[in-house]
Amino acid sequence: MRLPGPRSPVWALAEGIGSAVLSLISMLAVARLIGPEAVGLAVGALACFLLWDLLVSVIFTDAIIRHPALQTRHVDSALTFALLLGCAMAVWLAAFAPSLAAFIEMPAAAPMIAALALLLPLSAVVGIASGIAVRAQRYRLLALRVLVGQPAGLLAAMAVAWAAGGAWAMIALQILLTAVTFVLLLPSLGRVPRPALDLMTLRELSSIAGPQTLATLVNNGKYRVFLVAVAVIASEAIVAQSHFAFRIVEAGLTAAWIAMARISMPRLSLAAAGRGEFARTYGELAQLSALLGLPIAVGMGLVAPSFIIGVLGEQWSETADATRIAAFASAAYFLSGTAPSLFVALDRARVNLMLSLLGTACPFLWLLLVQPRTPSGFAVAWSTSAFVLPLVGGRIVLHALGRSPFWLFRQVLPGLLAVAAMALVVIAVQRWAGLEPLAEIALTVPLGSAVFAAAAWLALGRQMPAALGPSPATALQEPGE
Repeated sequence: MRLPGPRSPVWALAEGIGSAVLSLISMLAVARLIGPEAVGLAVGALACFLLWDLLVSVIFTDAIIRHPALQTRHVDSALTFALLLGCAMAVWLAAFAPSLAAFIEMPAAAPMIAALALLLPLSAVVGIASGIAVRAQRYRLLALRVLVGQPAGLLAAMAVAWAAGGAWAMIALQILLTAVTFVLLLPSLGRVPRPALDLMTLRELSSIAGPQTLATLVNNGKYRVFLVAVAVIASEAIVAQSHFAFRIVEAGLTAAWIAMARISMPRLSLAAAGRGEFARTYGELAQLSALLGLPIAVGMGLVAPSFIIGVLGEQWSETADATRIAAFASAAYFLSGTAPSLFVALDRARVNLMLSLLGTACPFLWLLLVQPRTPSGFAVAWSTSAFVLPLVGGRIVLHALGRSPFWLFRQVLPGLLAVAAMALVVIAVQRWAGLEPLAEIALTVPLGSAVFAAAAWLALGRQMPAALGPSPATALQEPGE
């Protein structure tokens, strides 16, 4: 057997699956060694760091991927700006580490926050380099940062834990992951960048960079604010149960989100640049999105009660119900294709910001009007955006493509048919087999996966999804002079 080529989209799937699985294994392994108190301390320090890390690492990534005629001056100016921002944020975060640690009532987290702050300049370089790598569809390189970085970080974390380093074990994991990613992606720049800060060049990138950065910050920040709102009106036990349900769903869907983001952005940017039929490319990506996301979302909804009760016990039954609601609702996101990438490719990133703000408003409006008090009620509130965004975003997408809803339905039909076959088999086993929860999981997961794969293969006419084949063009051009 041969490994797929360096630009094969299969590597994007490997990155998504590897990220979900290895991060979960790392979290559980380190947590078992250092205990809950040390984990809580490390999580507090990481929470103070990750928001700023996100800002400096994504600010120009999508703009670089999408730009139809990327020049070295764009890369130089973007990298210079991101580095200056990363250095400024590093100095600020290190200086205010004691104040932040006091604010979260974890004084011992101050040196950890200061140590993490030193990673921000590296993250700035990684953001630019990853944009160039995605633009060139170097999926194997992008996958290696997870497949190599996560195990390296885990080894470092376990070494620190065995040396009685406590919470520093999780800090070591983050440091190694960032360092390995930096070393792997640095060659993507292609040459030694020259310091430059051309305002006209930055303005060319800003139509994508500004709205996309704000949309990313909104999307990543809304859950933290939502959890605070839940904590205001519910007990600690209900907050914990609700949080656990949402994290399970997010962890399960990570593979689909990462893979679709990697594959769709460069393909749609190529098509928008006149190197492929735009609607056909989007249709192929919508088909792949349904094939990747629907079985995960629906599968989690079907097996969540057995999994949670079997692993954690009956006392977590409310978490099982909330997980089922959130998982089933999240399936709607995979029925309208990869809308965020389309709007970036069309230089309409402001639509993504608008949709992010709308998706943030929906759960809080529901909380205000309904005021739920159970994990299931909070899961419904959190899921309201899943009932609104696919409809609004899908309508804008179809208008931009000049296609009908029936056209989009035909694209996602193979995924719907395969998921229906999977669900029928899983429900039949659950109803008539009479197994214990964990034995039921051991049977339904592989059986449902096999049925889905077989049904999808037949629904696709006994061939692989078109979006996993070669691109209409190999890649967008490398940065030129």
